[in-house]
Amino acid sequence: MLAGWARGLLALDEAALVRIAFRDEPLRGKLTSAMKQSLYEGARAEGEARAALLQENGGALSLDEAAAHWGVQVRDSRGSAAAGLGLFAVFHEPAAIEIDVQNAADTDDALQKAGVYEALGAVPTRDILLAHELYHFLEFRDGAGFTAQKHVTLWRLGCFAYKSSVPSLQEIAAMAFAQKATGLACSPWLYNVFMLAPHNPQRALALFESMTGKAE
Repeated sequence: MLAGWARGLLALDEAALVRIAFRDEPLRGKLTSAMKQSLYEGARAEGEARAALLQENGGALSLDEAAAHWGVQVRDSRGSAAAGLGLFAVFHEPAAIEIDVQNAADTDDALQKAGVYEALGAVPTRDILLAHELYHFLEFRDGAGFTAQKHVTLWRLGCFAYKSSVPSLQEIAAMAFAQKATGLACSPWLYNVFMLAPHNPQRALALFESMTGKAE
Protein backbone atom coordinates (compact mmCIF):
# COMPACT_ATOMS: atom_id res chain seq x y z
CA MET A 1 0.00 0.00 0.00
CA LEU A 2 2.54 2.60 1.14
CA ALA A 3 4.93 1.71 -1.66
CA GLY A 4 2.19 2.30 -4.21
CA TRP A 5 1.28 5.61 -2.63
CA ALA A 6 4.92 6.67 -2.71
CA ARG A 7 5.18 5.85 -6.42
CA GLY A 8 2.06 7.84 -7.17
CA LEU A 9 3.15 10.83 -5.12
CA LEU A 10 6.68 10.85 -6.50
CA ALA A 11 5.21 11.07 -10.00
CA LEU A 12 3.54 14.42 -9.23
CA ASP A 13 4.94 17.33 -11.20
CA GLU A 14 5.28 20.95 -10.08
CA ALA A 15 1.85 21.87 -11.44
CA ALA A 16 0.35 19.25 -9.13
CA LEU A 17 2.34 20.56 -6.16
CA VAL A 18 1.07 24.08 -6.86
CA ARG A 19 -2.49 22.74 -6.89
CA ILE A 20 -1.88 20.92 -3.60
CA ALA A 21 -0.31 23.98 -1.99
CA PHE A 22 -3.34 26.16 -2.67
CA ARG A 23 -5.99 23.47 -2.17
CA ASP A 24 -7.13 24.85 1.20
CA GLU A 25 -6.30 28.51 0.55
CA PRO A 26 -9.22 30.73 1.68
CA LEU A 27 -8.52 33.19 -1.15
CA ARG A 28 -8.06 30.59 -3.88
CA GLY A 29 -11.09 31.93 -5.75
CA LYS A 30 -9.23 35.22 -6.19
CA LEU A 31 -6.16 33.57 -7.70
CA THR A 32 -5.68 32.72 -11.35
CA SER A 33 -3.46 29.80 -12.35
CA ALA A 34 -0.73 32.26 -13.33
CA MET A 35 -0.96 34.02 -9.96
CA LYS A 36 -0.73 30.71 -8.10
CA GLN A 37 2.40 29.75 -10.01
CA SER A 38 4.03 33.13 -9.42
CA LEU A 39 3.17 33.19 -5.73
CA TYR A 40 4.33 29.59 -5.31
CA GLU A 41 7.70 30.41 -6.86
CA GLY A 42 8.10 33.53 -4.72
CA ALA A 43 7.30 31.74 -1.48
CA ARG A 44 9.53 28.81 -2.39
CA ALA A 45 12.42 31.17 -3.12
CA GLU A 46 11.97 32.85 0.28
CA GLY A 47 11.99 29.51 2.06
CA GLU A 48 15.13 28.36 0.27
CA ALA A 49 16.87 31.68 0.93
CA ARG A 50 16.18 31.45 4.66
CA ALA A 51 17.68 27.97 4.72
CA ALA A 52 21.02 29.70 4.13
CA LEU A 53 20.78 30.88 7.76
CA LEU A 54 21.82 27.37 8.74
CA GLN A 55 25.32 28.32 7.59
CA GLU A 56 27.12 29.85 10.57
CA ASN A 57 30.65 31.22 10.32
CA GLY A 58 31.42 29.13 7.27
CA GLY A 59 30.17 25.88 8.80
CA ALA A 60 26.84 24.14 8.60
CA LEU A 61 24.63 23.97 11.68
CA SER A 62 22.51 20.89 12.21
CA LEU A 63 18.83 21.58 12.77
CA ASP A 64 19.10 20.91 16.49
CA GLU A 65 22.22 23.09 16.71
CA ALA A 66 20.41 25.87 14.86
CA ALA A 67 17.45 25.62 17.23
CA ALA A 68 19.76 25.89 20.24
CA HIS A 69 21.72 28.73 18.62
CA TRP A 70 18.52 30.69 17.99
CA GLY A 71 17.16 30.02 21.48
CA VAL A 72 14.37 27.72 20.34
CA GLN A 73 13.25 25.06 22.81
CA VAL A 74 12.48 21.77 21.06
CA ARG A 75 10.10 19.54 23.01
CA ASP A 76 9.28 15.92 22.22
CA SER A 77 5.71 14.75 22.58
CA ARG A 78 4.10 11.38 21.94
CA GLY A 79 0.71 10.39 20.68
CA SER A 80 -0.90 13.63 19.47
CA ALA A 81 -0.96 12.43 15.86
CA ALA A 82 -2.19 8.96 16.82
CA ALA A 83 -4.97 10.54 18.85
CA GLY A 84 -6.36 12.02 15.65
CA LEU A 85 -5.36 15.59 16.43
CA GLY A 86 -3.18 15.83 13.32
CA LEU A 87 -0.50 17.69 15.26
CA PHE A 88 2.68 16.20 13.85
CA ALA A 89 4.57 19.29 14.99
CA VAL A 90 3.74 22.85 16.01
CA PHE A 91 5.56 26.13 16.58
CA HIS A 92 4.58 27.94 19.77
CA GLU A 93 5.37 31.64 19.82
CA PRO A 94 7.80 33.04 20.65
CA ALA A 95 10.42 30.26 20.58
CA ALA A 96 9.27 26.69 21.18
CA ILE A 97 8.67 23.74 18.86
CA GLU A 98 6.82 20.58 19.80
CA ILE A 99 7.23 17.41 17.73
CA ASP A 100 5.35 14.13 17.96
CA VAL A 101 8.49 11.98 17.87
CA GLN A 102 6.51 8.74 18.21
CA ASN A 103 4.58 9.37 15.01
CA ALA A 104 7.78 10.51 13.29
CA ALA A 105 9.52 7.26 14.26
CA ASP A 106 6.49 5.22 13.19
CA THR A 107 6.52 7.01 9.83
CA ASP A 108 10.19 6.22 9.28
CA ASP A 109 9.59 2.59 10.22
CA ALA A 110 6.63 2.29 7.82
CA LEU A 111 8.60 3.83 4.94
CA GLN A 112 11.54 1.53 5.58
CA LYS A 113 9.31 -1.56 5.68
CA ALA A 114 7.70 -0.42 2.41
CA GLY A 115 11.16 -0.13 0.84
CA VAL A 116 10.81 3.54 -0.12
CA TYR A 117 12.73 5.32 2.65
CA GLU A 118 15.92 5.58 0.59
CA ALA A 119 14.08 6.67 -2.56
CA LEU A 120 12.56 9.57 -0.63
CA GLY A 121 15.98 10.74 0.53
CA ALA A 122 16.52 8.78 3.78
CA VAL A 123 15.79 11.87 5.88
CA PRO A 124 14.29 11.25 9.34
CA THR A 125 10.74 12.53 9.56
CA ARG A 126 11.62 14.34 12.79
CA ASP A 127 14.20 16.43 10.88
CA ILE A 128 11.65 17.39 8.24
CA LEU A 129 9.20 18.50 10.93
CA LEU A 130 11.84 20.39 12.89
CA ALA A 131 13.02 22.21 9.78
CA HIS A 132 9.45 23.13 8.83
CA GLU A 133 8.73 24.62 12.24
CA LEU A 134 12.11 26.38 12.38
CA TYR A 135 11.04 28.29 9.28
CA HIS A 136 7.91 29.46 11.10
CA PHE A 137 10.11 30.59 13.98
CA LEU A 138 12.38 32.57 11.64
CA GLU A 139 9.36 34.13 9.96
CA PHE A 140 8.00 35.15 13.37
CA ARG A 141 11.40 36.42 14.55
CA ASP A 142 12.46 38.30 11.43
CA GLY A 143 9.15 39.81 10.44
CA ALA A 144 7.62 40.49 7.08
CA GLY A 145 8.90 38.92 3.91
CA PHE A 146 7.34 37.86 0.62
CA THR A 147 4.90 35.56 2.40
CA ALA A 148 3.51 38.41 4.51
CA GLN A 149 3.06 40.88 1.66
CA LYS A 150 -0.44 41.72 0.49
CA HIS A 151 -0.68 40.12 -2.93
CA VAL A 152 -4.43 39.95 -3.52
CA THR A 153 -6.85 42.83 -4.04
CA LEU A 154 -10.14 41.97 -2.36
CA TRP A 155 -12.04 45.08 -3.38
CA ARG A 156 -11.64 48.54 -4.88
CA LEU A 157 -13.57 51.74 -4.27
CA GLY A 158 -12.45 54.59 -6.46
CA CYS A 159 -8.74 55.09 -5.82
CA PHE A 160 -8.84 52.91 -2.70
CA ALA A 161 -8.06 49.22 -2.68
CA TYR A 162 -8.10 46.66 0.11
CA LYS A 163 -5.45 44.00 -0.25
CA SER A 164 -4.74 40.82 1.66
CA SER A 165 -1.85 38.48 2.22
CA VAL A 166 -2.18 34.82 1.14
CA PRO A 167 -1.96 32.47 4.15
CA SER A 168 -0.85 29.45 2.12
CA LEU A 169 2.44 31.14 1.22
CA GLN A 170 3.79 30.57 4.72
CA GLU A 171 3.33 26.82 4.34
CA ILE A 172 4.85 26.82 0.86
CA ALA A 173 7.91 28.64 2.16
CA ALA A 174 8.20 26.34 5.17
CA MET A 175 8.06 23.28 2.92
CA ALA A 176 10.77 24.73 0.67
CA PHE A 177 12.91 25.56 3.70
CA ALA A 178 12.53 22.00 5.01
CA GLN A 179 13.48 20.43 1.70
CA LYS A 180 16.52 22.67 1.26
CA ALA A 181 17.66 22.31 4.87
CA THR A 182 17.39 18.52 4.98
CA GLY A 183 18.33 17.59 1.42
CA LEU A 184 15.07 15.67 1.06
CA ALA A 185 14.80 14.17 -2.43
CA CYS A 186 11.06 14.80 -2.71
CA SER A 187 8.67 17.56 -1.74
CA PRO A 188 7.80 17.56 1.98
CA TRP A 189 4.15 17.90 0.94
CA LEU A 190 4.20 14.13 0.32
CA TYR A 191 4.85 13.49 3.99
CA ASN A 192 1.38 14.74 4.86
CA VAL A 193 0.22 11.37 3.53
CA PHE A 194 3.07 9.29 4.94
CA MET A 195 2.69 10.69 8.46
CA LEU A 196 -1.00 9.81 8.55
CA ALA A 197 -0.46 6.28 7.31
CA PRO A 198 0.79 4.59 10.54
CA HIS A 199 -2.22 5.49 12.69
CA ASN A 200 -4.93 6.73 10.35
CA PRO A 201 -4.68 4.88 7.02
CA GLN A 202 -8.20 5.87 5.94
CA ARG A 203 -7.38 9.57 6.21
CA ALA A 204 -4.06 8.90 4.52
CA LEU A 205 -5.83 7.22 1.60
CA ALA A 206 -8.31 10.08 1.29
CA LEU A 207 -5.48 12.61 1.27
CA PHE A 208 -3.50 10.54 -1.24
CA GLU A 209 -6.49 10.45 -3.58
CA SER A 210 -7.01 14.19 -3.16
CA MET A 211 -3.37 15.00 -3.84
CA THR A 212 -3.11 12.77 -6.90
CA GLY A 213 -6.54 13.70 -8.29
CA LYS A 214 -7.28 16.37 -10.86
CA ALA A 215 -10.03 18.27 -9.06
CA GLU A 216 -9.16 21.77 -7.93
